[in-house]
Amino acid sequence: VDPYDISERWVNHPVSPWRNAGVMVGGVAWTADVASTYGGKRWTLGEMLLPFEEVREHFPQFLIPKDELGAPSTLDHDRDVEEGLVGTWRYLKGAKKVPRGRYHYAEGAVAFPEPLDRAARTVLTGEGGRSPSRFKLVVQQEGVSRRLGPEFGQAVELLESTGLTNVHLMDGGLNAWMESGRPVERGAQRISLERQVRIAAGGLAALGGVLALTVSPLWAILPTFMGAGLVFAGVTDTCGMAMVLSRLPYNRSASCDVERMVQSLCQGSSPAENTTSDSQRSMSCS
Repeated sequence: VDPYDISERWVNHPVSPWRNAGVMVGGVAWTADVASTYGGKRWTLGEMLLPFEEVREHFPQFLIPKDELGAPSTLDHDRDVEEGLVGTWRYLKGAKKVPRGRYHYAEGAVAFPEPLDRAARTVLTGEGGRSPSRFKLVVQQEGVSRRLGPEFGQAVELLESTGLTNVHLMDGGLNAWMESGRPVERGAQRISLERQVRIAAGGLAALGGVLALTVSPLWAILPTFMGAGLVFAGVTDTCGMAMVLSRLPYNRSASCDVERMVQSLCQGSSPAENTTSDSQRSMSCS
């Protein structure tokens, strides 16, 4: 898929199909307009921060030197490179245009530093890296800029207070772990839903053609039906076959045994190895 073609088609789209919320399961997306009905206390980012003196004394690695703050992009990539702006914090957080072959990658600005009177922002893009991470959120305390990070230690302390001992805080999270080249055990990889649709549609069309030539001309109805279905999917952006395939057991996400996961954290073992009974689980890690 050519990113340039995708960008051109998206820009010319008359109305965005996306609402303010959505979910994707098995390659099929659902989107809708929703409104919050939460009536409890709303915490702000400022209320969750550790005192600056504590951060400066115990977590100096999260402080950002002034020479690394830089300046926003000039929106001229060559000039940004000449002035040494690329890679600085204000450049990464600001609006920019970066040439990538036949097109320019354009990115809008995000809050910098993060507003302390609102909830913490969810990082959805790389913001200067190959993957999202809350460690890229920058706050300012007493005129000094720093990354979020020490606050995550509070979660570690909370887990340890429940009896968990196999708990660690990784600077940058799993994304940083993978970027550093460390090993990661992954589950079995599935064929993407888009490829499954291609295989199923192509297989049925080919089967119908062979049967029409060797058994009965009436089998030509099958590839005709598949072709009409593909045209309908392209015009309406709705694929019935994808919806059917997404409901197959093969495409359903595996369930998670929360109790077994907690027990594994307590014992420092793999969830697959943990076969303790329910009574043993209730007595352990308490």
